[in-house]
Amino acid sequence: MAAVAATLSEFSNPGAPLTTLLVRLVPEGGTYGLDLSSTHMERDPLVEFWDPNHPHTDLGAGVFGQFINRYTLSTLSAIPDGQGIDLEGGVPAWTLSATGLANAMNALSHAATHIAAAQEFQDLDPAKMDDIVSDLVHEAADEAGIAEGPERDAWRARALDGYASTPKTAGAVLARLAIPAHRIAPLLRAMRA
Repeated sequence: MAAVAATLSEFSNPGAPLTTLLVRLVPEGGTYGLDLSSTHMERDPLVEFWDPNHPHTDLGAGVFGQFINRYTLSTLSAIPDGQGIDLEGGVPAWTLSATGLANAMNALSHAATHIAAAQEFQDLDPAKMDDIVSDLVHEAADEAGIAEGPERDAWRARALDGYASTPKTAGAVLARLAIPAHRIAPLLRAMRA
């Protein structure tokens, strides 16, 4: 199984003592735990919550936080609408309001779409991957109304920042552009044909 990157998102938690938290989605094949030394081997993704106010751990890309707790996605999905959750009983600030939980689930849904897209890239030839990513960036620029020229070139360079013809970096570009999976799938089918 190829290694799959986890995603990290910030979300608002209104009505709770801590109004901003980080949520990290760890899919099957993703790493977690102390020094990211464990590999998640189950299909049900893990969901980690982090406190950004205590920079104990480097979560990558200049983001630091303190680990709060970890759940499976199915456990969080089973919580009824309108209900929050106590993430850590010993620390009153580490609770999710009902709105905070809804915001976290929304961030997780977005992250899962892009993890799935990155996994789709796993078996593609890098040149084909480059073609797909280029097409999607071009379409996103069109939708943003950016005309051909220096402004579009600069926008494209920002969108492709860090892209290196790998599934992980392709998924990062897609997440940065917020391109939905239903737009990616037809391009992947065409490339495999």
